Amino acid sequence: MGIDFAAGNGYKWLFGPHGTGFLYVRQELQGTVLEDELFPGHLRHNYTPWVDAPEPGQPALPFAARTDAQRYQPGHVAYLCYAAVHEGLAFIDEVGVENALAHSVALNQRLLAGLDAARYTCISPHVDRSPIITFRGPGRPRVAAALEASNVVVSLSPTEPQIRVSPAIFSNEDDIDALIDLLNGADLNGS
Repeated sequence: MGIDFAAGNGYKWLFGPHGTGFLYVRQELQGTVLEDELFPGHLRHNYTPWVDAPEPGQPALPFAARTDAQRYQPGHVAYLCYAAVHEGLAFIDEVGVENALAHSVALNQRLLAGLDAARYTCISPHVDRSPIITFRGPGRPRVAAALEASNVVVSLSPTEPQIRVSPAIFSNEDDIDALIDLLNGADLNGS
């Protein structure tokens, strides 16, 4: 694909836990354009009793930097977390990225059609191809209280009256209908 560098997280849409992610550096660029920062590598013992005869002129613990992609991986990874990411990726592969996206977009379209347009203005530019949709709406405190009381989890801007909804493959039409009923039916016009 001609990619030089790529980095991302493993949580959210990849179904992995926080603290997981990936870094890709094209082999020809490793250790050059993106320089080593933490210098993971291998310390060698150069003193007795580890070796019979220490190499003269070498420190007691000579360091050899990694020359492969592990040069960017300081320490150990959280193996259980990456096992979860692996299963998440297997699930995505089984469902299909296009199918998962189509499911989310359809739910967002349902939400857009169902919300009271006089109270909620969609501010997302690409509602036909994004799994995330955002609305400007009534004041945050009342929206937050109504959502919390109904155990509905969406993202609310801390400073703006914005509601971000990102239904995934585990969400369904009943979830969206419940959100529509909650937002349209509650008295949320106060600050």
